[in-house]
Amino acid sequence: MPKVSVIIPVYNVEEYLRQALDSVVNQTLEDLEIICVDDCSTDNSLDILKEYASKDSRFKIYQQKENQGQGVARNIALDMATGEYIMFLDPDDWLDIHACEIAYNKIKKNNNDIVFFNIERYYQNSGRISIDKYRLKPFENFINTKQIKLKEIDIPYIQTCEIWYKIYKKSFIDNNSIKFSEGRFGEDGQFSLMTLAFADTISIIDLPLYHYRIHSNSTIANGLALFNLYLQEKEKNYNYLLKLNNKNLLNAFVPYYIRSVLYFYTKFSKESRHKRKYFYNEMRRIFIKLNAQYDLLKYEEHFAYRDVIKIIKYDYKIIKLIKFVQKIFSIKNIRNKKVITILGIKITIKRGKK
Repeated sequence: MPKVSVIIPVYNVEEYLRQALDSVVNQTLEDLEIICVDDCSTDNSLDILKEYASKDSRFKIYQQKENQGQGVARNIALDMATGEYIMFLDPDDWLDIHACEIAYNKIKKNNNDIVFFNIERYYQNSGRISIDKYRLKPFENFINTKQIKLKEIDIPYIQTCEIWYKIYKKSFIDNNSIKFSEGRFGEDGQFSLMTLAFADTISIIDLPLYHYRIHSNSTIANGLALFNLYLQEKEKNYNYLLKLNNKNLLNAFVPYYIRSVLYFYTKFSKESRHKRKYFYNEMRRIFIKLNAQYDLLKYEEHFAYRDVIKIIKYDYKIIKLIKFVQKIFSIKNIRNKKVITILGIKITIKRGKK
């Protein structure tokens, strides 16, 4: 049995794939299996996979007969995996050379179901690199805790539902029948929330073991379809947690749910402006529902509370009018002066000292 199975779903990533594969092949922990599922790539990705597999017996390559998305690809890989632990890698990212060894030693020593680790963001266009301080922030007081029990944490600890900055015990995944959604967008939410719901203990590695590439994607061709898919997945996630009646996990999920809907509304509105009204109405529908079920004020530090209340209060026409008025007329208090903007003209009024 390999110590770690590294799962990589692959689709049309020939530009970045070698860097991802090299980062796994050259891990300091050699007792690995590397499972790559090609989802009907139309570029040279599959040829690259076959090339690596011909040189390294740790590779397992599965070729999909039809394109079905990352959720299906990862589920296939989970069924193929024989490792004691599971790690995920997206094919346009890469792992620190010590990632598998450090993560394996931590989860093995502490006997956790999941271990979280930090990431490094790489901005493709500028070459800028930064250490992420966002994903692990809720756990900053638990860094040295060997066995963190999520059921006992009453803070909103879910920052994202990404699955690749963690290592998982394979038997834990199997025993709880944890799978990815087969949807094509936001499919990792189901897997992530199921692991959080069933995990006995987790621990934290405050080291950037994962390198996350941020690059500009091509414009989303069908923003309406993808936005709907994303909202459907998130509503499924929410309804799943309601059925579990896991109050702590719901408490962690609700502010994340709101932040993620706000984020994707902004993203899709920029790329599909003619659908902005529809996006707004769908977002507002969700926020109104959540506001009726929860006291959102208690989460005000965890999302843009005032913006959300405005969305709940005003329909699309009113919010557009408010934004228009704000563009032509605004008042800002800046230290010892007041700045009034009227039709783009700024008037500064200095305040007298008391």
